[in-house]
Amino acid sequence: MSSKFHKSQQKAQWSAAGIRVSQGYLRKLDLTDDTGPDGLKSIASSLIEFSSLQNTYAELEALKRVCASVTALSKSNSQTADGSSTFEAAASLILELLFFPNSKPLHRQILSWCKSFPPDKFALMTPHLIKLINDAIAAFDVRGSDMLPITIAEPLLSLLESKSFQLPLRQDATCLVGFSQPGLSAVFPRH
Repeated sequence: MSSKFHKSQQKAQWSAAGIRVSQGYLRKLDLTDDTGPDGLKSIASSLIEFSSLQNTYAELEALKRVCASVTALSKSNSQTADGSSTFEAAASLILELLFFPNSKPLHRQILSWCKSFPPDKFALMTPHLIKLINDAIAAFDVRGSDMLPITIAEPLLSLLESKSFQLPLRQDATCLVGFSQPGLSAVFPRH
């Protein structure tokens, strides 16, 4: 994999700088790290470390370790203070990475990781994913948003390319229809 990745980096297909997470996401990780259950705390601290990495290759390696931790967490039945499963909370934190600038190289790894779960665990992740899509569309439609349009288009295209995610996205088509006409033309400009 590293040779394929290196070749795509040489072609400047992806940014070598790595993912750029928002300050809001980092604050959420800090709060989770302070108040969450032990398994979730360690994942939050791993994601804080992950966000400080400065290149995509290091991020891919670190993401493997974080995903492995969440996979181990999926076998427990622990819950957060609000009653949701710790696995759902941790998976939601990882799925949110899809919507940050320069995250395209991580999409395949995150989506493959999601597909590795049995149907019951996979079903727990899809509502979070649809909520993230709807939130990204809503943030894009709001004036003054600092969200780049590409942060909506790239994850949507990655999700629609994956057969496992096509059905859940079709079932809740509001996330796809939610684009306003000006939003669509900004994300997919005509040449």
